[in-house]
Amino acid sequence: MQSKHIPALTALLCILILAIPFGPAQARAVEPVPPQPPVDLSGPEDPYFTSSTLTLAGGISLEEMVISGPPAPPSGFEEAQPGAALTVQELSGFKLLPVPVYTWVFGCSAVSAAMIAGYYDRNGFPNMYTGPANGGVAPDEDLVWGRWADRYKDTYPINPLAASIKGGDGRTIRGSIDDYWVGYDSTLPDPYITGGWPEHPWGESVGDFMKTSQYEYENTDGSTRFYSYSSFPDRLYCSDMEMAGIHHQDGTYGLKLFFEARGYTVGDCYNQKTDNTITGGFSFEDYKAEIDAGHPVLIHLRGHTVAGVGYQEDGQKVILHDTWRPFNTQMTWGGRYEGMDLLSVSVVHPEPPSSPPGRFAKTAVVDKATIRSDRLTLSWAQSKGADNYEICIDTVGNRSCPEWIDLGTRTRIDLEGVEMGVTYYWQVRARNASGLTYANGGYGEFWSFQFGEGVNLYLPQLTR
Repeated sequence: MQSKHIPALTALLCILILAIPFGPAQARAVEPVPPQPPVDLSGPEDPYFTSSTLTLAGGISLEEMVISGPPAPPSGFEEAQPGAALTVQELSGFKLLPVPVYTWVFGCSAVSAAMIAGYYDRNGFPNMYTGPANGGVAPDEDLVWGRWADRYKDTYPINPLAASIKGGDGRTIRGSIDDYWVGYDSTLPDPYITGGWPEHPWGESVGDFMKTSQYEYENTDGSTRFYSYSSFPDRLYCSDMEMAGIHHQDGTYGLKLFFEARGYTVGDCYNQKTDNTITGGFSFEDYKAEIDAGHPVLIHLRGHTVAGVGYQEDGQKVILHDTWRPFNTQMTWGGRYEGMDLLSVSVVHPEPPSSPPGRFAKTAVVDKATIRSDRLTLSWAQSKGADNYEICIDTVGNRSCPEWIDLGTRTRIDLEGVEMGVTYYWQVRARNASGLTYANGGYGEFWSFQFGEGVNLYLPQLTR
């Protein structure tokens, strides 16, 4: 599970909003491994990978990795004997999870995460994919969804789990590709920005939550960013990312948000450097334990993200789905794949579902309402099986919630202290031990309201 931070640090955060002194020593009770220089894996300039250091208050530093693995294996990067398809006979000596094999679209990180989501959909988490293809079950390959072409005539598979598109998989409105895609490695503003239309509601595509290819988050088309500790082997938990204020940019955290948007709670959630880059990092034994527990792993290389789906039972081989080839490939743990070094992993565990809260809807105020009073009441129907409700109220209409406020079992809340002329967006979710259910059927179903003339202005506060 995620780390629990000491109360003194939490109290400090309440006082100092901009200074965040945290790190491995404060994230756990045991004595941390002393800082140490990571293994030098520098080489020729890599067009598919950039790295920089982010120093937090207190001297703790994070490494920011931007990964933009290309749509096909890069020329000149192949090893003398690149990973080849494994025959059934060869796989007899491997432990292998039945993970779907999808190929590159929108970004390697999003596709690798989509393969993992597809695996969970087919193995006990049936709400990961709910589209019309394959009877509502994530297919084991992407051919069923067809293909599309961008403005440069480059063609890619349609994969709504990775990135949605209007006309694909029965979709009738714009999606990820319509709003964010120009062309691979493009630095131009996203089409929704230049076109002046609102972004699509998020919900079914993991690439949205990972911020893949999104100009607003400084990601070129095809790229996703991830964070890890620079000089500690510790796991950078998603709760640590929240404290550092980088969770809204991190791809690991985005996968967590996707699982939650599909109605599941999340247990372990972290990024960690591998032990070939720093002593005490994520090891081959750790990797095998994940596979044995039924969890595929996002594996980050120097320039590419792949899905780790199995391992050699008597050896050091890792089985991969590399987004380039529609079959299993392999690499040696701690080595290179297509000339790209192993760097880190992302581990995100959705919790096994049983019975999440029932469907429910908001009742007041109506969407896009204009209020001419100095207060209003937001309300919603009861959700069967809910232990508590959480509400988000924001002034940015991007379907990304900065804070969910726990309201216990209440199904209404009085709001005061808003500003005249400002549009507010709100969503409610019900929670129990088995998962989350969002009002009106989806994570992205934020309603809006605005206060009109004649409203007295107060300091913003929620009356609970």
